Amino acid sequence: MNRKKRLLVFLIFIGIFSGAYSIGAEMIVSDEEAMAFLEEFQLSIEGIDAIGIFVHNSMIGLPMFIPGFGCCIFLRDVKEFSSHSYNNQKKSNKTRTTDNRH
Repeated sequence: MNRKKRLLVFLIFIGIFSGAYSIGAEMIVSDEEAMAFLEEFQLSIEGIDAIGIFVHNSMIGLPMFIPGFGCCIFLRDVKEFSSHSYNNQKKSNKTRTTDNRH
């Protein structure tokens, strides 16, 4: 994509975001709705602490930032997928050859 087209697409999406944000900012919420939202939010975050958040984010983020570990996970998944696909293909070929002999 050339530079002008990329800039045009960027500006279009900035306009869409600004319009959606403006519409949301203009909505009026009653006090009861606001209090109900806050109570539900406080109940949902009641058992979460800083250590729990750190551990959760580390478990998700570390495989992406440790190249060897991330590559090992990727290669393991590819190997499992490949062997699974190969075994299924082998089974379907075997049934085809037995069907042709009859």
